[in-house]
Amino acid sequence: MSNKGAFLHALRVRKNRAIRYNKGGEYTAFIPLLSLARGALSFACAAVLVLLALWFAAALFAAFVPAAANLFRPLVSHNAAAGGSGGGFNGVMAARAALFTVKQAFFSTLTALAIGFPAAFFVSQRKFAGRRLLSALAAVPLAFPALLLALGYVSVFGRRGLITAALPPFLSTHFSASFLYSFYGIVIAQGFYNFPIIMKIFATAWEKLPRQEADAAVMLGAGTLRVFRTVTLFQLLPALLSSCVIVFLFCYFSFIIVLLFGAVGTTTLEVAIYHAIRSSSDIQNASLLALLETALALLVVTIAGITQKNAQKIKSSVHYHEQKNIHGVAERTLFAVLIFVITVFLLLPIASIAVRALRGGAVLALVAHNGFFTALWTTVYTSAVAAALAVAAACACCCLRAVVPARRGHNGAGEAAAVLPMAVSSIVIGLGLMVLVRRGTVMLYVLSRAALLLPLALKLMLPAFNRLPEDVRRAALLLSPSRTAAACAVFLPQARAAIAAALAFCFAAACADASLPLMLAIPRFETLALYTYRLAGSYRLEQACAAGMVLVALSAAGFAAASFSGRRGGGQT
Repeated sequence: MSNKGAFLHALRVRKNRAIRYNKGGEYTAFIPLLSLARGALSFACAAVLVLLALWFAAALFAAFVPAAANLFRPLVSHNAAAGGSGGGFNGVMAARAALFTVKQAFFSTLTALAIGFPAAFFVSQRKFAGRRLLSALAAVPLAFPALLLALGYVSVFGRRGLITAALPPFLSTHFSASFLYSFYGIVIAQGFYNFPIIMKIFATAWEKLPRQEADAAVMLGAGTLRVFRTVTLFQLLPALLSSCVIVFLFCYFSFIIVLLFGAVGTTTLEVAIYHAIRSSSDIQNASLLALLETALALLVVTIAGITQKNAQKIKSSVHYHEQKNIHGVAERTLFAVLIFVITVFLLLPIASIAVRALRGGAVLALVAHNGFFTALWTTVYTSAVAAALAVAAACACCCLRAVVPARRGHNGAGEAAAVLPMAVSSIVIGLGLMVLVRRGTVMLYVLSRAALLLPLALKLMLPAFNRLPEDVRRAALLLSPSRTAAACAVFLPQARAAIAAALAFCFAAACADASLPLMLAIPRFETLALYTYRLAGSYRLEQACAAGMVLVALSAAGFAAASFSGRRGGGQT
């Protein structure tokens, strides 16, 4: 806040005005209505938070019940008593799937780091044409569904792709099979899809680094490389670990890319759970795989919490140093190579989607299809409701943290509990729903989607609440008639830009995901992402690309609305 004195004065004026109106009898009838409205809003947000927490816990517990019932039995082939006629749990297969899951996530993260680190350097430290475009790629992992990127890779590197067609006939088939539909295709696709996350986190941290230690090292005679190795890299280490853990989790839970590009005989835990349910109806096998996957992910989330706590210890600098032009042969060469690989492995597949969507009357054929507008409307209203529920629950959590001081040693307990859903995938939640109700419904889908979106909303909103000065928070609680009034009149308005950004990101994430509706298999229910997946599965790639571009347009509309709201609110989204 720029002027805390004026803000505190406004609070006192509002308090005195309310007292004067109450004494003079003016607007007295509206005060109980206002208090009732604030109370109803607070109760609704708190009820949503409790509902999502209970529903998430119930679905997670149900997903692990068959595994718990089978842990004390011999791990041999037997018929699954709780779910059908599966072939039993295969420990060797589960170990191979777990190893492949960790392996592909690790190398995908290394690929994203190899591209994101130099990209962050140029975005934060150098001036060049197209810098804003490179920085804007940070929205790709959420605004651009993974299914669309997979279609783009098929258009460019597939058997009839743009690059494959330029090769001799005896090389094209071998290139497509050995690169795209292999371990290397998964790693390259996921690495370039997620590198903007590392780039954004790194660039933000790099721009705000304090310069005192680096300047002191230069004065003592240290060269540029030594300053980077001994000072800058150490300061960036928390951001490095935090961003890599996030990307690792995204690649760890990757579903669509592995499902499309995975070679025969190789699978991840996420895909293995899906096949155990849909192919053999083996609930016990799927539950044991889900338990193994969640246990490994919990370890990663624990590491993420530790690194996040360490990252908060480094104070950022208010002064932004001036960016320089790219200079030197090494920098120019690195920049040229970086732009080339980003163009080939990210921008070219994205452009091929747009070109393919506008070719051959794909848009007209898509609009003429009966199920398109139904899927579009279903996506809009389910994603909007799920995003609203997630943000309402996040508002209740953030306001509770603001109005109730945490005890010493328990400052991060609430945040840690709130981000636990990061360790649970939508496939595992879908498994829990199948155990609980056997058949999913639209209401259960929306509740599950909102519970999975809650960590994202909290990640976007908590920094805005944490930036509120302590004296302002105490003054708001002191001068407001109740804690509910302080939350509604002070805390939420100050975070409205972050709330708008959380709504946009949650809406985009809900629109883009096809794994949960694919897992639930709700009768006569189809989202646009699932509709696109089925179009691609039936080899109608042009129409699938057109439907995917509609998904991107929906996400872009959400981001534009959030940006407009942030500008009106005077905040940053």
